[in-house]
Amino acid sequence: MEKAIAIYLKIHYVLHIFLPSSAAAASPAISLAGIDRTSSGVVLKCESSGWYPEPEVFWLDGEGNLLSAGPTETVRSPDGLYTVSSRVTVEKRHSNSFTCRVQQNHINQTRETHIHVPDDFFMVPPGSAACITISLVACFTCVLAVVFVVWILRRSKTKAKRTAQREEQQLLADKDNMKEAEKRLADTLMNQRDQLKRLRTNVEKLVEDNESKLQSREKDMTNKGKGLTSAPDHKDIIYDNNWYLKDRVKELETMVLNTEKLLGMMKGVIVKTTEKEETEKQINEE
Repeated sequence: MEKAIAIYLKIHYVLHIFLPSSAAAASPAISLAGIDRTSSGVVLKCESSGWYPEPEVFWLDGEGNLLSAGPTETVRSPDGLYTVSSRVTVEKRHSNSFTCRVQQNHINQTRETHIHVPDDFFMVPPGSAACITISLVACFTCVLAVVFVVWILRRSKTKAKRTAQREEQQLLADKDNMKEAEKRLADTLMNQRDQLKRLRTNVEKLVEDNESKLQSREKDMTNKGKGLTSAPDHKDIIYDNNWYLKDRVKELETMVLNTEKLLGMMKGVIVKTTEKEETEKQINEE
């Protein structure tokens, strides 16, 4: 019995001396790692060091629900302690509060850190440029189709009086329909152009607001000194967001120019149609 007790005490002493301890495990540090353009979300990074044995990393939202994150990266230092890090992409939620929890079940130890992500870090991209461009092309194609159909109908007139009268009546109806269709298409293009200009103005205002917030954050960081470690991350996020929004402004400007070109072509079609009608009217009077 005494021999068994001695062996136990010896093993306990050896384990106590040679196995690392995670009593000094650091609380997780959360930082903003970037923006996910595909989902308009924010990428968060969590890192914690000084663990043994190797712990697990979990992400939770403000309601305590587990979030799907990328694989945990683990690095072991020469002293045998583990450093773990994990990334997760979060989208805008009701509270925008998120928690990184690092825990080791074998030693019943848990560390966690909370973060609140401001609403202005979540980008709301403008409407799809591809859809608008396709709609404009479809409208212009319809105009060309209507003009071509009317031109074919006019070529089919005969010299017979009754037939000429019937065709004249039909052509008058077609002309009215074509004028109405051309007017609707022109109005649609003008409305589309105005909407794009308003959208461009809104995006430009977002850029100005972000630049104002960036100046305010830089001023706050200057006044408070180096106490805020996450300020550079916020600054980078706002710079990245402004770069993205300025690209959208350029794209919207291009779309406005294309819309105005299509509108000019539409007006040209209307003028040519009117001139052709006047010429035919003069020929018939002679």
